[in-house]
Order: sequence, then C-alpha cells, then structure tokens
Amino acid sequence: MTSLSVTFGRLEVLLTTYFRIDPDRQGTFRARIKQLQRLNFPTGVNVGRGARFEYEIEHVIKLIFAFELLAVGIPAKLATDIVENGWDRISAAIQLVVGTWSCTGEQDDIYCIVAPDLLNDASDLSDAVLVYEREFFVEAVSGDDFKPAAMLSVNVTKLMRRFYTHGDHVRLEERGVKNHIRQWKTMVPELYGLIWANDWLKMSWARLKEHAPVDEDSDRIPF
Repeated sequence: MTSLSVTFGRLEVLLTTYFRIDPDRQGTFRARIKQLQRLNFPTGVNVGRGARFEYEIEHVIKLIFAFELLAVGIPAKLATDIVENGWDRISAAIQLVVGTWSCTGEQDDIYCIVAPDLLNDASDLSDAVLVYEREFFVEAVSGDDFKPAAMLSVNVTKLMRRFYTHGDHVRLEERGVKNHIRQWKTMVPELYGLIWANDWLKMSWARLKEHAPVDEDSDRIPF
C-alpha cells in the first residue's frame, strides 16, 4: 500500500482550513492538537519532543472526526475514546462512503450516530457508534422505537467531501486518498453478512454488494 502522509505543519494547515480557524486562534488550536497528542491520540503519534513524525491518512481522519465531536462539546478524553474504540465501525463507514473502484453514481449520505445511552458503559465505547445510511437514519430518529430522544450524528459523507477539498491544499489529492482507503478493507467484506444480525449497521443492499467478497469457485457474488 502506497503511503500518504503529512508533517505536523501540513496537518495543521489542513485542520485549520477544514475547521475555518481564525488566524488569531491558530495558537489555541495548535495547543488543542497537542493536547490530543498527550492523550496518545491518534494512537502512536506521541513519539516524543523533537522526533519527526508523519501523519498517515488514518491519523488525519481520526483527528478530524475527534475535532467534530469536540466542536459540539464532547470532552477531549471521551471524544478520543469514542474514535479509537469505535474505529472499526467509523472506518467501515468511511470505506462505504468512498465506495469501490466500480462504484458509479450518487449515493445517499452515511452517518455515524453516537447514541448517548450507549456512552454510559465506558468499558465498551465501540458499541456507542452506529452506522446508518440516510434513509435509515431519518427513519430511526423519527421513529418511536429509537431509544434516545437526543443523539449526536456525524455526516461522514460530508466530512469526507470537505477532507478532499482541504486535503488538496497539502498535496493529499482526492484520487490518491480514495485509492488508499479502498485498500483498508477493515470489516467491509463481511458487512453484507453482518447486516442480518446487528443493530449498528443500516445500509442499502446495493451499497453493501459493492464490497461483498466474490466466491473464488464461482463467478457470482455469494448472496
């Protein structure tokens, strides 16, 4: 897999443009990034003073996701714990947004929902992240059987669109980023099967089938 990475300086440029940070507040924002570093977030980035470190695409997106949570008042430690513990699901959502090489046409937005009632169990924050396509998201939050009356959502499709736009400023070109993410393959080949037995993933069949593994002994996708 070809590595795509940025230095801390380029990371700062990307984040400050993405979040439209006023020049007068850049010092405060830089301190916020370093605060997350001291929390060892993203995992592996706190390499010590003076050590050169390159932020991979995964690190950058984790930081963007965490700062989206911080922007609505989630405390830093909880925000970073949600992202790290829920990364399998978040990264699956990102891969579904990016789509496969054969993906064509516009598709509905995908949301990561952080349900407040699931945050109470600090021992397993991975269960706090739900991944819903727009149709299922609207249906869930407007239905009486969706337990929390209040919840937090991140539009992952919009997040990635903005990332492509501002990534260009630091030489993270959209095509290269998409191709890199398509090689993650975190959970995605199994998602078409998981949809039958879980409540955290609500996605259209058309979208999931793009990522389904092909049976090596057959020309057909195993459905």
